[in-house]
Amino acid sequence: TMTTLKELVATSATAGSSVRRHREVLEKTASECLRASDIVLSSGKKLVTEHAGSLGRSLWDTHERVLMAALDCGDFETADKTLATLRRKFGLTSQRVRRLEGMRLEAECDYAGALKIYKNVLEQDPADALTWKRTVVVLRDCGDSKAAIEELNDYLKVFAQDHEAWLELADMYIEEQEYNLAKFCFEELIMLQAPNYQFHLRYAELLFTIGGTQNLELARNYFAQALELKPGCLRALYGIVLVPILCPDCRFVRLLS
Repeated sequence: TMTTLKELVATSATAGSSVRRHREVLEKTASECLRASDIVLSSGKKLVTEHAGSLGRSLWDTHERVLMAALDCGDFETADKTLATLRRKFGLTSQRVRRLEGMRLEAECDYAGALKIYKNVLEQDPADALTWKRTVVVLRDCGDSKAAIEELNDYLKVFAQDHEAWLELADMYIEEQEYNLAKFCFEELIMLQAPNYQFHLRYAELLFTIGGTQNLELARNYFAQALELKPGCLRALYGIVLVPILCPDCRFVRLLS
């Protein structure tokens, strides 16, 4: 059976735990997309400080993960030491290092400084998607929703296949109560990832929120599609039940009558 992360962490914490155990912890968190910053920081720090020679080509990726985990955990001492190590290795002009410097400033809420770094990086490489996304994050953290939305729209003109960006944009529009614009985002998401039931479900819920006979009829269709993709989905079932209650004039209700 596959070893759980909890078991890996327990064995890696014991005295004399092997390098392999710490590497397995990092691999597990990466493969399962687990943030688990405290765990990554503990195992990653152990590897880069005591077993750097055994990491081979993954050494610098591990350093980067340790840095980001340290920022998450508020361990700025470790973050600064790791950033200094990366600067010595890759130089002050490395775009990757510059982006990490921006994230370090973000952790201190120095948003103006972070934006300045990201702007400089993007001037050198306008196709640097990760730095562009960090710019959106900073603008959103600053509370400048309008600028964040504009920036993300510009990003999607270049990276139209990025479903995470479409989802982020939809969430921002919903926060601003721009439901029709959010609806467009979910239409793009459904085209990009049609088998994903969550996109059909959220699109249906958005149509339900907007209301009106036409939207409610369409919402029922997408609730049904979500249920087909995810049998037993209670949210989809609930939507199918609610639509005819709120819309007795819908076409399918008249047909049943």
